Amino acid sequence: MHSSQNYKFNYDGKINDEIMISIFEAIKKSLSETKFPQFKPTKLLSTVLELLDNAQRYGENAAIEFEVHFQSKNFSIKISNVTDEYHYKRMERAVNKIQKMSPGEVKESYKEVLNNGAFNVQGGAGLGYLRIARNGMKSISIESEPTVNNNYKCTCNIVCHLE
Repeated sequence: MHSSQNYKFNYDGKINDEIMISIFEAIKKSLSETKFPQFKPTKLLSTVLELLDNAQRYGENAAIEFEVHFQSKNFSIKISNVTDEYHYKRMERAVNKIQKMSPGEVKESYKEVLNNGAFNVQGGAGLGYLRIARNGMKSISIESEPTVNNNYKCTCNIVCHLE
């Protein structure tokens, strides 16, 4: 649904590369048709890709609940998926650390991760969440609830106030 000052996109189901591209393209198309002159869609779109990629990569069953919502001068992104305890704790640590940082500290931490090569097979040591925060989306929160087999249903909420 969308109008000139309201837009909402929902997806609930399995995630794979094809679906991720379809979601991205649908949001991109709708944003081009929606009038939010104070907003640069590249920041939202890069955040959408980062969250969808994380959900696909670290999700236990590749199922997600995903929502993007614009209303006037705010937008929010919410994504939920099931992941194992290790990846949940890793995500929680990264987000909790970022929540305590100033914009300058986020920028410095981002450079440090890039320069120190803190990459491994699991990703970039919170680099994606640092990138999201660098895009002005500082309001990042994580909620979780235990499921079966030491897994957690994790929900990441991001809110950005457009000025």
